[in-house]
Amino acid sequence: MKTQVIAAFKADYALPVLLAVAGLARSTFFYHQARPDRPDPQAGLKTAITEAFEAAAAATGIGESTSC
Repeated sequence: MKTQVIAAFKADYALPVLLAVAGLARSTFFYHQARPDRPDPQAGLKTAITEAFEAAAAATGIGESTSC
């Protein structure tokens, strides 16, 4: 997913800056760019995490998510 965001902004910003902000190595970026049709092995996990986050978003507040 990081590679998709970097590729989208690559025309507007320098690649080294984007890679530094994303915390991604240049070689990793080009590795994933060369294999765009490869399925994401963690797609199911990402979906489950997103659904759990969205379901819990209304149930938690700032007081519950921080500890003093």
